[in-house]
Formats: sequence, C-alpha cells, structure tokens
Amino acid sequence: MAMVNDDGSARDSTAALAALYAAERTDVQNILGHALTLVSVLVAYATVIGAAWATRPDTIPHYLIPMIPIPALLVIAWHSQLNSRVWAHNQAIYILEQRLLDQIPSITNPTRLWIGHTSG
Repeated sequence: MAMVNDDGSARDSTAALAALYAAERTDVQNILGHALTLVSVLVAYATVIGAAWATRPDTIPHYLIPMIPIPALLVIAWHSQLNSRVWAHNQAIYILEQRLLDQIPSITNPTRLWIGHTSG
C-alpha cells in the first residue's frame, strides 16, 4: 500500500529515493572493499605457505598438509557470499534508478537509454 505524501500524491519522494540510492551504493562499495581485503589476505596466506614450503619443507608437519587449503576454501566461500550480496544490492539499485527516472516527466522510455550506464 502506497503512503500518501504531504501534497496528497502517492508517489515516492525524490529525496527519499535519492537517499536510498546513495545508501545502496555505499553498501556496495563497502562490500567490494571488504572483498578486496579478503583477496589480499588470501594472497598473503598463499605467499607465506608457498615460501615456507619452498624454503623449509621440513618445518611443516606432514599431518597438517591436508589442512593447508582449508583457509583458502573458506575465503573462497565467503567471497561468493559477498558476490551474492553485491548482486542483491545491484538489483535494488537498478529499481531505485528506474524509480528516480520515473520522477522526471520529460524522460520517456526510449530516451532512458541515452542517459548513461545504469547499475543493471
């Protein structure tokens, strides 16, 4: 059910849509920054394990060798979860962009393609 605005219309407020749009964009940027940090941790882990394996293989106990890829697999699994969150936020951003474009009465549907690249 649509809420009635102060002017009596049931349309979404442009300021509210713009605030939601900015918040969604900020969330996506934060998630992508977290994903980049996660990849950096994975590269550092692989570098340390590779250096230890190449220089002093006798220091790594043989019973721990099967457990070496477990942190990497956990990072990959968490990264896939972050990607699904980014996808969900991008869907919301696309809907908000369409609602914001609906607020401009002079833009008709065919000319929306001229505005630029949207998130979708």
